[in-house]
Amino acid sequence: MAQHKAAKKSVRHDVKERLRNRGWKSKIKTARKKLETALERNETKDLGTLFREYVSIIDRATSKGVLHKNTASRKKTNMAQRLKRAGETGSSKVSKPKKKAAESKAVKAVEAEMGTETVKESDISVEVDTAEKSS
Repeated sequence: MAQHKAAKKSVRHDVKERLRNRGWKSKIKTARKKLETALERNETKDLGTLFREYVSIIDRATSKGVLHKNTASRKKTNMAQRLKRAGETGSSKVSKPKKKAAESKAVKAVEAEMGTETVKESDISVEVDTAEKSS
């Protein structure tokens, strides 16, 4: 049993934190079970929404420190793979072009119109005069 005042407070705090963590872990398990039962029953209409809900709960638990970020990532990846094997990813994302590729295409188009060429910083060599200036 804790003897010091700070140790007693730490025990009280740990109890509260453990209860909070248990609640979040229970939410995660419940969402996972709902998703798994939908998979077993081949309810493809609900898979997308259930998967997004599952990911949302995991992300919120991670932000509160209940799960480590790598654990959360592993759980989401494993479930996404199971859904993919079942034929439904549940993802509503549309593939977008990468920002850098889009920017470079725009720059190249402008350069072609203007007849200019960009120079990379690595291609530029600058000589610096280290001599002291005399006033």
